[in-house]
Amino acid sequence: GHAYFGREMAAGRLPLWCDEAGAGYPLFAEGQNGPLYPGNLLRVAFWRHPWQAFAWTLLLHLAWAGLGVYKHLRRLDCRIPAALAGALAFMGSGPLLARMVHINCFEGLCWLPWLGASLEKALQGRPRGWLAVGLCLAMIVLTGHQHPVLLAGLWAPAYVAGRFLLGAKPAVRLRRAAGGLLMAGTLGALLGGSVLLPLLELAPHSVRGAALTLHEQTVLSLEPAGCYAFVAPQWLGSPFSADQSPLLQWHLVLPYEWCPYLPLPALLLLCMAGPGR
Repeated sequence: GHAYFGREMAAGRLPLWCDEAGAGYPLFAEGQNGPLYPGNLLRVAFWRHPWQAFAWTLLLHLAWAGLGVYKHLRRLDCRIPAALAGALAFMGSGPLLARMVHINCFEGLCWLPWLGASLEKALQGRPRGWLAVGLCLAMIVLTGHQHPVLLAGLWAPAYVAGRFLLGAKPAVRLRRAAGGLLMAGTLGALLGGSVLLPLLELAPHSVRGAALTLHEQTVLSLEPAGCYAFVAPQWLGSPFSADQSPLLQWHLVLPYEWCPYLPLPALLLLCMAGPGR
């Protein structure tokens, strides 16, 4: 679908249907190819060499994510070395790199640091920050994957609430922050509506249009018993490997994409560092 989209766009046609996969499928309405996402223009420029387009798309988005983390931390008054360390840590984190195999999800995740930086800008009393928040939300929607959209929708209000409850108070009042966040969300939905509306029309006709069972809804969720991976992800074998086969009966097997990890040495160093930056 990605390569087909690049070829069709390079020929001056907006592909609504792809007939190169099975019996064909609605490429535009399905949305996961990110047909209107600006970051996918490389597929048009490198339409003769789609793998080069994929490689450059991944590398540029990874750098963009690191720059967003750096910008966010600097707005929190972190020193340059600390901001650089945070950016490199995010760029090399397992949950982010594991999503490279799902390019649209990876693209959406790479916009989350810029969402945080924009939220912080707005909370510091700079109204244009809410416009930036809306644009970041729109970019996440346009990438075409529901997981980053869900994360952004949950994390943005949680971040705003956390800034009022913890640490230094923002420069704006809570009511104004809530209004700004609502307007930013509306802007993001309006700008992303070009892909949301066709998807909403298609969804009832898909195999997932019917009600899903609880097992189907939670099939890739992190089991509570699997939280050992926060400090020792390889303790009981590599995720989804043959080493973990005896663990199936205890529901401890972790999909590699959902393997959480908070390294124990980093936690100890954090405790030793204290509240300073």
